[in-house]
Amino acid sequence: MVALSVVATAIAAAMALLNFTLTTTTRVQESVRRGEAIQSAAQLVDRMNPLSTPDGELQLAECAVRWNSRMLGPPRRNVESFGQDGPFEVAMFEVTVTGLRDGTEWFRFTAKQVGFRRIVDERGPFQ
Repeated sequence: MVALSVVATAIAAAMALLNFTLTTTTRVQESVRRGEAIQSAAQLVDRMNPLSTPDGELQLAECAVRWNSRMLGPPRRNVESFGQDGPFEVAMFEVTVTGLRDGTEWFRFTAKQVGFRRIVDERGPFQ
């Protein structure tokens, strides 16, 4: 009887440890997936032009990424060397990015991004 209670106690302790390990592993995997999704969303924001696409949504692997941009100042001409006006109009934006998974918010972050638009068509000497 004593041996049976010792074995039962050992099995209960092993089951508790296994449950803790599985729970921890699941949390770590979820954290890694969220980190990868945030990294993908940040790369998306890095390549986007908020002056041409200030708001939008795109489906990534396991989540939808939505972004909303807010212009932080009026657009102005870019400046090239020697203080000459360049061919672009530029503005600074604050972009709020939200990741949705299964219809609920999974992550959110903000980033600053430059928006641009060509306003002068420059042609080279051979065109």
